[in-house]
Amino acid sequence: MNLFKWFFMLIFAVWLAGCSSISSINEPQAVGLLVPGTIDDQVWGEKGYKGLLSI
Repeated sequence: MNLFKWFFMLIFAVWLAGCSSISSINEPQAVGLLVPGTIDDQVWGEKGYKGLLSI
């Protein structure tokens, strides 16, 4: 049980450290999109690309 407690605390600490952000909110962030086909396939690629542009 003690091992489970330490494991949970470690996971929580890593999660908490990931929530803090060093960069400013006003700085632009880079995002990417990987699609299995082209962005003009009129299905997933196009919808994902349009969603990415709206970010």
